[in-house]
Amino acid sequence: MQLTVLSPAKLNLFLRVLEPGTDGYHQLQSLFVPISLFDQIEVSLVESKYQSINISNPATSDNPQNDLIYRACVLFCNFFNHKYNIDIKVKKNIPVGSGLGGGSSNAASILNALNTIFASPFTLNDLQLLGSKLGSDVPFFINPGISLISGRGEIIHSIDKFPKIKFLLISNLMNSSTSSVYKQYDSSVKSYPKRFKETELKKLITNLKSEDINILRGSIFNDLFKPFIELYPDQIKFKNKIEALLNLPLFLSGSGSMFFVPLLNKELQEIKNQDMLAKFGSPNIFYKFVEVVN
Repeated sequence: MQLTVLSPAKLNLFLRVLEPGTDGYHQLQSLFVPISLFDQIEVSLVESKYQSINISNPATSDNPQNDLIYRACVLFCNFFNHKYNIDIKVKKNIPVGSGLGGGSSNAASILNALNTIFASPFTLNDLQLLGSKLGSDVPFFINPGISLISGRGEIIHSIDKFPKIKFLLISNLMNSSTSSVYKQYDSSVKSYPKRFKETELKKLITNLKSEDINILRGSIFNDLFKPFIELYPDQIKFKNKIEALLNLPLFLSGSGSMFFVPLLNKELQEIKNQDMLAKFGSPNIFYKFVEVVN
């Protein structure tokens, strides 16, 4: 059987990084929004005498067994007695190491695709539990919708009636190391921030839903921005250059390296009409207009 699925990217409209737990993982509070940027994944599966997993993925490291897609296949197939020949082809559109969750999204998409091929032996909750064994962001991508995320990423609360915000994404395609950014955060933070109370979260989410662009932009923040810049100081020069060109603020998604800004329709059209980003249209610069999907 063959199945083709779309694997979405996400943005963090806010990211609070709390003190690590006894397991070494940081507790988080964040608002995840899926956006209209997708990888495309083709999955083919036939029963075989021997188990084999073949992956064609531009983002795969020298050791494909470290690939989250490979690990997702193994995790899923370990529940069945039969052997399978699985072929996977990935068309990458989400930049690697960008803080958009591409790897986690790909792993979740594989779990969903295999579940469909096998006639849905697992529930949504089952798949999210499986996904949590692969990475903190994977459970969100099992059923991606606008969500308040907490815990390590496994606690997911859907947010209703969220506006279809448009964004500009821009990056110089620097591959940011999530583990390195978190280590820098731990070494540089003087005291870990406090967890938001429920009333504070409600107000923050209300502001992020605001039709007033200044209120919306003023509510976006990321605790990993400072350690990201400390680790990759050239990125502040890139950010400042784009902000000066557009006269707009840029924000960091996740552990980087993708910057973004929510746009009014008139701002989006002005950028397009004046071709303001044309000078950056090189293989080393990525930019794209996207919107919230749900």
